[in-house]
Amino acid sequence: MENITFLDSRKKLLCGVFLLLGILLYPNNTFREFPDRSAEEQPFPPTDTDGDGIPDNIDIDDDGDGIIDTVEDENLDGDNCYWTNPTDTDGDTIPDYLDVDSDDDGIIDNIEAQTTHGYIPPSGKDTDCNGLDDAYEETPGSCGGLIPVDTDGDTFPDYKDIDSDDDGILDNVEAQHPDSYLPPSGTDCDGNGLDDTYEETPGSCGGLLPIDSDGDGVKNFRDIDSDDDGIPDNVEGQSTAGYVPPTGHDDDNDGLDNAYEGSGDEGLTPENTDGVDVPDYLDDDSDNDLVADNNEGNDFNFDGVPDQAYTGSDTDNDGLDDGYEGSDVDDGYDVNDEIDDPANDLPDTDGTEDVNYRDFDDDGDGIDTPDEDVDEDGDPTNDDTDGDGTPDYLDPDTPPGDDTDGDGVPDSVDLDDDNDGILDTVEDPDLDGDGDPLTDPLDSDGDGRPDHLDIDSDDDGIPDNVEAQPTAGYIAPNDDDEATYAANQGVNSAYLGGLTPENTDGVDVPDYLDDDSDNDLVADNNEGNDFNFDGVPDQAYTGNDTDNDGLDDGYEGSDVDDGYDVNDEIDDPANDLPDTDGTEDVNYRDFDDDGDGIDTPDEDVDQDGDPTNDDTDGDGTPDYLDPVDDSPPPVDEDIEVMQLITPNGDGDNDFLWINGLDKVRSNTLQVYNRWGVKVYDGTNYNNVNNIFDGRSRGRSTLSVNDYLPAGVYFYIFEYETDEGRFTDSQYLYISR
Repeated sequence: MENITFLDSRKKLLCGVFLLLGILLYPNNTFREFPDRSAEEQPFPPTDTDGDGIPDNIDIDDDGDGIIDTVEDENLDGDNCYWTNPTDTDGDTIPDYLDVDSDDDGIIDNIEAQTTHGYIPPSGKDTDCNGLDDAYEETPGSCGGLIPVDTDGDTFPDYKDIDSDDDGILDNVEAQHPDSYLPPSGTDCDGNGLDDTYEETPGSCGGLLPIDSDGDGVKNFRDIDSDDDGIPDNVEGQSTAGYVPPTGHDDDNDGLDNAYEGSGDEGLTPENTDGVDVPDYLDDDSDNDLVADNNEGNDFNFDGVPDQAYTGSDTDNDGLDDGYEGSDVDDGYDVNDEIDDPANDLPDTDGTEDVNYRDFDDDGDGIDTPDEDVDEDGDPTNDDTDGDGTPDYLDPDTPPGDDTDGDGVPDSVDLDDDNDGILDTVEDPDLDGDGDPLTDPLDSDGDGRPDHLDIDSDDDGIPDNVEAQPTAGYIAPNDDDEATYAANQGVNSAYLGGLTPENTDGVDVPDYLDDDSDNDLVADNNEGNDFNFDGVPDQAYTGNDTDNDGLDDGYEGSDVDDGYDVNDEIDDPANDLPDTDGTEDVNYRDFDDDGDGIDTPDEDVDQDGDPTNDDTDGDGTPDYLDPVDDSPPPVDEDIEVMQLITPNGDGDNDFLWINGLDKVRSNTLQVYNRWGVKVYDGTNYNNVNNIFDGRSRGRSTLSVNDYLPAGVYFYIFEYETDEGRFTDSQYLYISR
């Protein structure tokens, strides 16, 4: 019979003695049939522990595990009687010769007594009726039985060894998958020695079916490298800094090295570096950095290629491939295999945090290893930006990658690549579920620049930095230097922690992604760029973006190539953006733009969904921007506002001249700049000493009495004559 070892013939004599005793005790019986005695004649029928029909007193394998009773008793009392002072390895009060799981690890003795490759299940036959399954006798009556395997060679056979491979991780743990691990209950209802947790029904004697994670044919509880990465389980089962090598001593003779006993047979609690999936000793990539442990744990020259590689051979059958065995491929169960000090014996490029297979930034350059996968193929080992033979994830001197916003912090470590104050993690909705804005990023406006690199993500001409903040509470970016940006990982010091984008209408998306932030039927690219309040934007989309910042040239202002100027000349949105009524908010966030008490959508007279084309009084100003929509009385043609001022002191047009003031009882004059900011507000204009001479007299960014810059302005002249009240509104020009 192959692949199984039996007791030699020297044991057969003892077996014969027991058989003879059985014949003497039951002279008129066969081994399978017993006398038909009444309860009075035999009040206590013979015990048959394994239920094989052979009473224990003539059964040489009382628990049916294939190991004969005389082997299961260590005969410490020297009387050669296994039933007196029997051995009870796990201390569960059930002697080993009656216990189907002698070490209480959940793996039945029949499995642990045999090698994995040579395992033979019981046949269920017992031709000679001696209680030993025929599968474990060379010939019926030979009384052989199994010679239990001692995997780690510590003198404790596996079925009595709670750590059969001596790696410090208990067999009960290694035999099960971490996701479905069941701890022992401590209950054994049927008294067979197997914890109820591992029996489908009491008495079934099921036990655990040990797993083989790496599929190398060696079950984990006998495999010193259960994931085949070349790093022994004893090393991966512990932290690097707190590693304790085995002592080689086992004072309580349970098979667990003293180093891992804890407060009592505790064993190691396996490390799980990445905190997800499985513990390191079963994890092909313990730090989840896209580089496998069998590479990071064996690449000693830091070229991205392991110097020790898997061969498929295992000379000493310890589960550690010969390619990782070091100088001696036949050293048996050397559970840490020359790794006595992991911190110094395993590759560690940067010498900080942890060794490479547990370090998320292997070279310590501040760029996480997954982010150094430049070609985004899921493999950082083939990316070598500077071509020096060392892949970027192991090369701290790799030239920095793209720096989109020019703040001196590469995009790979910059938390805000476009410097708009909205963190990349906010601008990337993580549609692909990888938490990385560099992969499958969102491009809301379809301009070819993803939102996290676009300072105007909705292409409305109002930069994201402005739309992400409230108008009244707007904070402009600070003028940070590169050192400050580096210290803040690319985030402007005005926005540490990142902005929480405004959502004016409270529906759909935030303003920086919303084409109509106030839901008033007039698009933001109109309301944010219509400075003369005629319903037509004065700055419009061109389709060109000279500086590739995501803001169209049509909205760039005076310099179309100013790079990542994230608020682009809008330092004070309350005064720099159109605001017809000067109340509530600027137009693109105002539901009643002209402040007449009629909401902008309700001023869409023809109900075509576009308020910009409705002008009831025909004065050139659409109703939603015109607080007086009714047709006014005709203007007295004798009263005329001259539309040119040249305040240069030459005596001609030095102030705004209005003809016919002698016919006017009262009047008001208001002048606005192109952004809708009031620069002059006066009553009873008289062409003498109450005049507009080109100097600021209203709310403006200029100080009062400062001369306004040359350009186009808009006036509203309201006056009363004997014929009634009139309004005259037109452009005027200041020239120098």
